[in-house]
Amino acid sequence: MVDGTSVRIGAGAAGKAATVWLVRYDAKSRDVPIRAGENGGRTLPHRDIVRELAKLGDWSGSSTSFPLPPARERGLSTAILVQRGAGGPIIAARKL
Repeated sequence: MVDGTSVRIGAGAAGKAATVWLVRYDAKSRDVPIRAGENGGRTLPHRDIVRELAKLGDWSGSSTSFPLPPARERGLSTAILVQRGAGGPIIAARKL
């Protein structure tokens, strides 16, 4: 749940400790010229480019909330990811 200034993660079976991430990304498509490699000389669209990734905190399965930091850029979309362990699988995600 999000109230504009914080995000609340409900209680659940985390199993292992998990990390809660804030992701701010540009949802627009950007054409990027490729200079080398098998796509060299082509222009390819890039979408959902991550502009900000911030660790909000750790989650161990109990209900908790985290403050949302202010955006550094305007016009970006936001998502919250819950990632198991250090670099493990994403166990929950939500676009805000």
